[in-house]
Amino acid sequence: MNLGTLISTYWWALTAAALLVISYLSWKLFHLSKQVAVEMDRIERALTASKACYWEWSVGSCIVKRSGSCSSILGCTDDSCPTVPFFQSELIHEDDIPRIKDAVFECVRGASSRFSVQYRLKTADVKWKWILDRGAVISYENDKPVLIAGLTIDISSLKAVEQELKTQSYIDPVTGLYNRAYFEKQLNELDNEKNLPLSVIVGDLNGLKWTNDVYGHKTGDDLIIEMADVLRRTCRKTDIITRWGGDEFIILMPNTTREEAKVVCNRIRENCRYAYSDGPIPLSVALGTATKENTSDDLRKILRTADLLMYDQKRKEKMARLV
Repeated sequence: MNLGTLISTYWWALTAAALLVISYLSWKLFHLSKQVAVEMDRIERALTASKACYWEWSVGSCIVKRSGSCSSILGCTDDSCPTVPFFQSELIHEDDIPRIKDAVFECVRGASSRFSVQYRLKTADVKWKWILDRGAVISYENDKPVLIAGLTIDISSLKAVEQELKTQSYIDPVTGLYNRAYFEKQLNELDNEKNLPLSVIVGDLNGLKWTNDVYGHKTGDDLIIEMADVLRRTCRKTDIITRWGGDEFIILMPNTTREEAKVVCNRIRENCRYAYSDGPIPLSVALGTATKENTSDDLRKILRTADLLMYDQKRKEKMARLV
């Protein structure tokens, strides 16, 4: 075999080998591309199922790329979604803007490498959804963040459960009225000028201990429930009715004068006369009321005054029964 034939044979063999390698690499790349596409589809499905979306934010240009259920979070089409990050859009609840700015600005100026913030976002049907946004810097230029990536998650369901648990923690399980913890919270929140005059009614259910001792605690609970129902029927929707504990009830009445509070007390006593008619004892309650009329008045002292007046009435009623 001459040199020319040898070179030609070698060249064709090398070409065939190269073609085989290229074919193999093309086949491998094709299958890898399919595998990547499958994995990306799985990630998209997982994000959508989790009510979440992945985003990348080019800080300088304010360009954002998203994947996942961004449109489903807002209830809109992909074309109508905000072109800026959700936490920079005009759909944010105004009360949440300062909190968002504080969290994101720390990250943008390089003071922090990540942020996490919760806020409310207005949807296409003009409702509010709770959003959790978590982001982290993934690229810097001249020590300044240029690319931030993160997850936007719809946490509305979690917030609803959280609110329900919070509400339940403020409810007395026997009567369904607010409990002492809620009363303390409202006492602080209502103690301001716009609620003046602010009246307080303190009530102590008569005969509960005797009923528990003679008829049992189930009958005692029935007595408490009847009293709670009377208070609900008598008071206004703006009044805060609470079971302080045991046989004691307290009513907070914003924008209510002393005279108006006394009228309510009389109505409570009158309504008790027609309630629990099939019970072992008549339904009755000792009541005391006092009113905060000036901002300088101590609401705790007002509450104490109402409490003392209630016990004074209870003592007088007891003395009257002994005569």
